[in-house]
Amino acid sequence: NAGLLVGTSASDISRSLDLLLKHSRAVDLESLCIIPARQCWCLRLDVRVLEVDGNVLDACSVAALGAAKAFKRPGYFLEDSAVGEGEGAQARSQRATI
Repeated sequence: NAGLLVGTSASDISRSLDLLLKHSRAVDLESLCIIPARQCWCLRLDVRVLEVDGNVLDACSVAALGAAKAFKRPGYFLEDSAVGEGEGAQARSQRATI
């Protein structure tokens, strides 16, 4: 409940978690790229605080980092029709596995 976050707003926690995940390298951001400058995977992380009894930012950070470290990107295969001209060879070599 956002009303229980004494001294820390939900938006402050959200911003802190965003910075933490971007700079911690818990997820390799380059591995989320499908076609450079055109398509990429988008991650969404929700943290639900059930009860506040201490440092809520630390608890959320540990939960978010744990979830990010456990993340497995789905495998995919690009067909030539989904890729622009000249990018087919590059895309075919970027087949991803889990």
